[in-house]
Amino acid sequence: MSTLVERLSAYRQSLNGLSGLFAASHRVTQDEIDAYVSQIDMAANMPEVNGLGLIVSVQRAELPGFMAEARADGVPEFTIHPASDADTLFVVKYIAPRSDNTALPGLDIGFDRGWRASAIAARDTGLTQMTPLGQFTPDDKAEAGFLLLRPIYAPRASTVTAAERQAALIGWAFAPLISARFLEDFASLRTQLFEIQLFDGKGTNTGDLIYSSVANPDASTAFSKTAEIEVFGRIWTIHWQSTPEFDAAQPWRAPYVVLAIGLSLTLLIGLIFRMMARSERRVRSQVREKTRALRTREEEYRSVFENAHIGILTLDGAAVILRANETAIEGLGGQRDRIIGHPVEDILPEIDIALNGGKCFGPPPAPGMDERIFDYRQSQWRDVNGELRRTILLLDITEQEEHVAQIKETEKRWNLALKGAQIGVFDLDVTTGKSVVSDSWRRIMDVELEPDDFNPQSVFIDRVHPDDYKRLRASDDACLRGETVRSSCHYRVRFGEDEWRWMHSDGTVVDWDSNGRALRFVGAQTDVTEQMIAQNALALSEERFRLVFFHAPVGKAIAEGKYYFTAVNEAMCKFLGYTEEELLTKIRLRDVLDCEDLADIYNEIDLRREAGESSMQAEKQFILRDGTRGWGLISISWTMDESLGDLLFIVQINDISEIKEMERTKSEFVSTISHELRTPLTSIRGSLELMASAELAEFPDKRKRLLDIARQNSDRLLRLINDVLDLERIESRRFEFAHYDEDADELLTESCEINSPFAVKLNVSLEIAQLTGGATVSVDRNRFGQVMTNLISNACKFSDPAGTVRIGAEIEGGFVRFWVNNRGPGIPDSFRARVFTPFSQADGTDTRRVGGTGLGLNIAKQIVERMGGTIGFTSVVNEETTFWFTCPLSEEATADQRQVAG
Repeated sequence: MSTLVERLSAYRQSLNGLSGLFAASHRVTQDEIDAYVSQIDMAANMPEVNGLGLIVSVQRAELPGFMAEARADGVPEFTIHPASDADTLFVVKYIAPRSDNTALPGLDIGFDRGWRASAIAARDTGLTQMTPLGQFTPDDKAEAGFLLLRPIYAPRASTVTAAERQAALIGWAFAPLISARFLEDFASLRTQLFEIQLFDGKGTNTGDLIYSSVANPDASTAFSKTAEIEVFGRIWTIHWQSTPEFDAAQPWRAPYVVLAIGLSLTLLIGLIFRMMARSERRVRSQVREKTRALRTREEEYRSVFENAHIGILTLDGAAVILRANETAIEGLGGQRDRIIGHPVEDILPEIDIALNGGKCFGPPPAPGMDERIFDYRQSQWRDVNGELRRTILLLDITEQEEHVAQIKETEKRWNLALKGAQIGVFDLDVTTGKSVVSDSWRRIMDVELEPDDFNPQSVFIDRVHPDDYKRLRASDDACLRGETVRSSCHYRVRFGEDEWRWMHSDGTVVDWDSNGRALRFVGAQTDVTEQMIAQNALALSEERFRLVFFHAPVGKAIAEGKYYFTAVNEAMCKFLGYTEEELLTKIRLRDVLDCEDLADIYNEIDLRREAGESSMQAEKQFILRDGTRGWGLISISWTMDESLGDLLFIVQINDISEIKEMERTKSEFVSTISHELRTPLTSIRGSLELMASAELAEFPDKRKRLLDIARQNSDRLLRLINDVLDLERIESRRFEFAHYDEDADELLTESCEINSPFAVKLNVSLEIAQLTGGATVSVDRNRFGQVMTNLISNACKFSDPAGTVRIGAEIEGGFVRFWVNNRGPGIPDSFRARVFTPFSQADGTDTRRVGGTGLGLNIAKQIVERMGGTIGFTSVVNEETTFWFTCPLSEEATADQRQVAG
């Protein structure tokens, strides 16, 4: 019970500190309250308190301005709840920590009548008040608890009367106490000997019960006791009752507590009787005159005797009990006829009347109960007839003895726990610098247990690592000055010559003098070497993982819950096109996949999880930031994150866009080769079969036509084979070039003449735009012709019917730019990036209108680049298309050009 009161007093001190913060500042913000709560370290020092905050009294007309101020002071989502018709609201303005009290900001505690009444009582009296048990929100599912309210008044304002206190009120510093957490220590008080019930108010009405460890409330009990305590304006009733185990145990071994009242009452009664004897001797001659006074005094003594809370026995000279008060009768079995007139030794066999006091066992107060333990004190006196009398005061200390035994057992267990857990305890006298340490501290520090003459403090300071001592001293000094509640620090301690082990100390000041100076510093010390080694290894492992994760060449990410990304590496950002911030705050897996692909992945994960597997893999197209799509091989593995209580997903995406493009190109190439080989071979085979038939023997012209078809298709096959071979030779660098100075106009004329038959065949005409002024270029004439033939043949094949293909050249710097122009369908936008890719065609089907292998432009590009030039094109769909390439001017032409320029 005293522990409970001490704990509540500590809570009041915290509220006093918060009140001082408000009284010292014109305006306090949420951030300042957060800082105050963080500084006092509530989680460690007051775990039963759910937070600290401010409640203010607000008139309904002032609500808009009040809410705006609260939002500006650090609570942007501030709203008043629940709805109320009251003119005056009692609103929670601030609370910290906010994460543990999300329902409290804006709460009008006036929705609970009892809470409103407690707030008003605290305001009018100036005293800290505890509210009745209630819900933190008007919701049956909300947690129940109490509010500890401490009124805050304006500095220097008069608060003598209730009216002045109402006028000076700033608000209430308050602490919400969750009932289950606040009262959980009562569960630890239950033993096999007694059970506890706690009631809010006087008496033990079932409706006021706020805590009970009684398993069967209807069961009878042999012993019970009830006490009342005042808890900040409220009366709480604590009811102890014996347990069935208690009632059945024999014999009782109860705690010893000597109550001061026993001795006081003993001395009081002895003094009274001595005063009576002296008065009687002095005033025998005045007996008649003093009879009334003596009778009055006798009644007073009788009242004290009968109503005393300790047992009182009066014995004659033979130690026979003459009188006993009700407390003694009840404590010795409750049967007066078995006590009065019987020797005291028959009732209390262990009592020694030759002694002035001691302890003895008494009979059970009721059948089935154990013996009681009494502390007794006796005094001797004589009555008016001079006969010897003895007064014995009996104090039932059974419960106290039980408590002492439990404390000793707890201390024994605590010492064993300290020894097993390797926790050393130290107690430093700050004024003398001397300290007392536990045996476990000596074991940790490897100090002999026997010697008591050594100074633990000097031994400790001498062995602390110099690099750590300054930090440790600063932490301790801050605590000793009252700047921090606790001093907690890691440091190294020397063992032997060169071994250093890590220690952790956690201490606090437990005693201060009247001037606020620390007197006593108590704490615990543990060897954390293995923990530090493990932490360092873990940190190294985490660093390695971070390096592997963030610098991996493939996309990696970690996702939680509904696939929210919590970590992504650079490769993942590069593949998807998003920044790291965008992926961590805005983008989820569902945002980069089509709905069908996402559903496939979810279903696959569910199936594999049911099968006991922990990973899956699939090829999917991802929606990139610029709207394009890229192929990725996604691998997902999962594991349970115990800290989150949910699955953690490890996602890896390999960019396989190039592989998919190669597969597509390969497919088109196979289709192209199949078409380019099958068509001429079929034609050649058919022509040869017809030529061999007897029907054509008499028609030489038809046979000649079939031979022409066979020749043309053989040429087509030859070109295909030559293109493939040329590509292979160019890529293997076995393609030979013979560079000579050639006239550009001649090259154009030759190219036109060579390709004219092909153009005529396709009903296309060729035109030459001669180079003005002429020029010579350094080229391989045959390779130049191969490039021009490819560009002219393509232009003829894709020209409009009866169209014109124009070829020409022009000088650009140190190069001659040759070009081929036609009008036709042009090059679609989707194909432009792949124009010079091997085996690429705008129409990759085997039913296309224009034949070809898709190698010509790639071969032309590599030839031009090997000759020192570049190649490119411009095209407008359904209008003009121009392919161009450059060749370097010959050295002579370059020199002439420089001379002209000079």
